[in-house]
Amino acid sequence: MISIKYINYRIEKFLSNHQSDSLFIYSPSALKNLTILNLDNKINIHNLNKNVEFLDKIDLNLQNINNIIAIGGGSVIDIAKYLSYKLDKKLIVVLSAISTNAFSTNKACLYVGNQKVTILTKEPDEVVYCDDYLAKANKINLLGLMDVLSIHTALKDWELSCVHNKEHLDYCFNLAKKLLKKVVLFLNKKTYEEIINNRKFILKVVCKSGVITNLYGSGRPESASEHIIAKFIEYQFDTIPHGIAVANGIILASIMQNNIDYDVINLLKKLGICEFNLNYLIDEKFVFKILTMLKPRPDRFTIIDLEEYSIKRKAEKIALKWKELLYDYSK
Repeated sequence: MISIKYINYRIEKFLSNHQSDSLFIYSPSALKNLTILNLDNKINIHNLNKNVEFLDKIDLNLQNINNIIAIGGGSVIDIAKYLSYKLDKKLIVVLSAISTNAFSTNKACLYVGNQKVTILTKEPDEVVYCDDYLAKANKINLLGLMDVLSIHTALKDWELSCVHNKEHLDYCFNLAKKLLKKVVLFLNKKTYEEIINNRKFILKVVCKSGVITNLYGSGRPESASEHIIAKFIEYQFDTIPHGIAVANGIILASIMQNNIDYDVINLLKKLGICEFNLNYLIDEKFVFKILTMLKPRPDRFTIIDLEEYSIKRKAEKIALKWKELLYDYSK
């Protein structure tokens, strides 16, 4: 089980205390607001790539190193999870933002050759929570909640797979369903400002969504058609926060599944998806393009397997419904 370490002092002090026994893996953006810049044993991920063959050949000075400390988000954590698993070192994650639940899973998204694959690694031994540091991420922290709200469409796909693909439900289905209900109730009761300032709650529920996937053995409880759609969205950008792509995936998947939940849609709007979409120029024409490109994921049965060609034929209608739900519908 992942241990969350809550610290009430500056993150610089925590890092300094681990100078002598740790290898630091970081992104420049994660360190830019910190006063400590002279970490001795450190790797800037700009000098790495996420290719397994490359990572296997890195010459690391591991004398007296007990910990690998990841400072940052997705790519940093993926690399740190792989290296800590391979080298059998304690993994500590210092989150710079709660933008995805990847920090709490035992999988890493890396490349083998030119192919992007999900590799079994290890979950962090410890996740460090420093409220002052996470506050710098501001609204980006809200994007982690998208990996919880995606349970809505993921569970529907799981049920469809039971009917059409001989899959079976287990206790993780109910764990995920219970978590989704808890989060929807909480978010409905809170204002936007109350949510954005309740980083401890966000961390706990986002972490739990990742832990549930570890218990099940795959991302099935919270990752299905909406995450497949998200990947096709992400392919269109050099960089886009994962949560933005997932939020749009949730809306589109729920339309395809005939599974629209207005509570979930309105929470996505409350968390700022319309503003995020505007910043990345995501509109109905963009969505139409994504829908015509969709292909099923071979290892996870979803509504896309059932309706792939129908989705392409109905792409314009689905895109217009997406627009209506986000911009023309009021609760």
